[in-house]
Parts: sequence; structure tokens; C-alpha cells
Amino acid sequence: DITCTIKALPDNAATQMTKKLGWGWNLGNHFDTDDMQWGYWDRVATITAAPFNTLADAGAKTVRIPVTWTNHMDATNTIDAAYLTEVADVVDKALAANLNVIINTHHDSFETTLGDCANDATTAEATAALIKTLWTQVATKFQSYDERLIFEAFNEIHAGDNWNSGSEAENALLNEWNKIAVDAIRSTGGNNANRWIAISHYAANVDQVIANLQIPEGDNHIIVAAHCYDPYNFCLAPVASGTDSWGHNANASTSVSGANEEYVISQLYKLRQAYIEKGIPCYLGEYGCVIQTTANANAFRKYYLEFYCRAAYLAGIPMFVWDNNGKATGGDEENGYIDHATGAYVGDPEIVPMMIKACTSTDEDNYWFDKIWSKSPVYEAPAE
Repeated sequence: DITCTIKALPDNAATQMTKKLGWGWNLGNHFDTDDMQWGYWDRVATITAAPFNTLADAGAKTVRIPVTWTNHMDATNTIDAAYLTEVADVVDKALAANLNVIINTHHDSFETTLGDCANDATTAEATAALIKTLWTQVATKFQSYDERLIFEAFNEIHAGDNWNSGSEAENALLNEWNKIAVDAIRSTGGNNANRWIAISHYAANVDQVIANLQIPEGDNHIIVAAHCYDPYNFCLAPVASGTDSWGHNANASTSVSGANEEYVISQLYKLRQAYIEKGIPCYLGEYGCVIQTTANANAFRKYYLEFYCRAAYLAGIPMFVWDNNGKATGGDEENGYIDHATGAYVGDPEIVPMMIKACTSTDEDNYWFDKIWSKSPVYEAPAE
């Protein structure tokens, strides 16, 4: 059993902003191609209004559009004008569906080079200049867009293959990068002078963000962003790890101990205490759980997603599910919820409406943790 006492959320600018963002969806990996075949990663050549209309009809409020820009820069670090226009066209379609939109730098050339820059002044100087010119160009392109458009400075900046934590020098440098990006955006003026900008810290890890992020002084339009796919073995790599259950009814021999219901509540509530209760908006820019390969594992997936989203609502944290257009066959990294081309639901059509309800329902008297807890499936060993 879990006993939780959660006080009411404060009525401040942070909660007003996070309620506006609600539940959202990632157009994952569409603009992350590295060979100029736009849409390469998600195998969709052109994004139409279809997925955004599906989201709006279901009650979603936000779409995060990850964008890799440096693959489309020339030798002078100028972004290809046609690429900027194509990104803007997709942003326009999402806005036309009355959704908030977040655009970022996603798998850009500086995503994994934090360690190199921390150890070499010349590399650090060149990267700082690249970040400044990139965000100056992007911000200029979207200067006239209204407050529904949000910029997110970076995605999951880390050093090489180290996803755990940064050194003191790396942490300090990442705070400098955030400041460079924010200053570049603000310098373009217009609506960018007061546009909401999201910043994060090492690998967008919840604990690293809370421990190390420095918010630019004097800027009251900053949002804190974090990601969480815990437990990784169940959420992203169930086949490789053999983890096919989660929560209090999970298979104890294969599930990740210490990462069940109590852990989910704890991580989200830490973000609430660190930011929401201090008047600073915060969102979970990525979360999710892959389509599993058995009916029993998919039942645990559904339970996990509902519990996680309800915990986020009670913590006051908006959630944006990761969707890379993975299909219903199931397996590691198969993060599919809404077809990027057709807007149709992928797999169980109840999943997206369920997550939206869990993240936004104000019926706190009748929709509490115990109502979801009782839905947990019972583990069934796969047939040999």
C-alpha cells in the first residue's frame, strides 16, 4: 500500500502556464534526418494536418516538434532557407489545430560534445558561436509568432556516451550554453523578447536538472524541461532486458526494483517542489513506454502510462509523450501512439485518450491513485 498526502497546487504563474500546456505529443524524429531526405527517420515525407487534428480532437494541448538544424547548415553555419520554411509549415499546421508548439535543437552536432568543449577552449568557442548563430536564425524566422510557440534550447546534452552525470566543468559549460541560447533568442526582439523558453541540464535527467540547472537571472519567462523513461528496461528496452512488467504486481525476478509506483510519484513531486511551488513552470518533455510484445506486457504498459500521467497531474507537471512513429508490432524503441502520416491511433486506441484524461482530469475526488492501482494486471509468464 502507498499512503500519499499531496497538498493543493499553488495558484501562481507556474501552475497557470503548466495547465495551459496540459498533455502533449512529440513528432519524434521527423526532422532529425542527416541526409537531406526530410522525414527520413519516421519514414514520412510530408507532415499533414492529420496528426494534429487527431490530437486536438482528443483533448491534447501541446505538440513538441524536435528539430535537428546543423545537418541543414552550409559552411558559414547558415540554415537552409527551404528547411526553415518546411519546419515553419509544420508549426503552422499544429497552431492551426489550436495546439501549443515547442521547437528545439534535438540531435545537433553539439548534442554529445559537451566533454570535448569542456576540455578544449577552441572547440568550446566554436560551439558557443554555433549555438548563438543557430538560435538567432531560428528565433528571427519565428519572431512574429504568438505566445503559443515555445522555444526549447536543447534536448539531452551530454558528453560522449556518458548519460549519467557531468563533471563540474561540463555542468558549468552547459549553464553557459543555456544562457547563450536564451540571450540569442531575446536579442531578436519582437515577440521573442518575452517568449517562453525552456532550458534543461545534463541529459535532461530529472535529478541532474534539479541539482545543477542555473536559471538565467532576471528572466521570468523560463520553463524548466526534463525527460524521464524510468525504468529504462521496461519503457525502452523490454526485449533486450527481458523486462515485461511494472508496478506492485510485476515479476520480481525481472522487473526493476525501486522504480515502481512510489518512485514515479517521488520523481515528479521533486520537480514540483523544486520549480512549480517556487513559481517556475516545468514540464516533462519526453516520457513513454514502447509497445510490448505480449498481451500481458501491454496491459502493464497501459497501467504504467495511466499511473504515470495521473501522478504528473497531481504534481502539476505537463507531460509530452515520445512518439517516433514506431508501429504496433512491438519491441525496443517502438514508441508509436499516433501515425505521423495518417493521424490514426497506433495499437490500442484507448491509450492516448486515457493519458489525456489522467493528465488533465480535475475529478480529484473520484480519480485518485487507488482507482488506477486496482487496474494493475497480474503477471503471467510468457508461454515457452
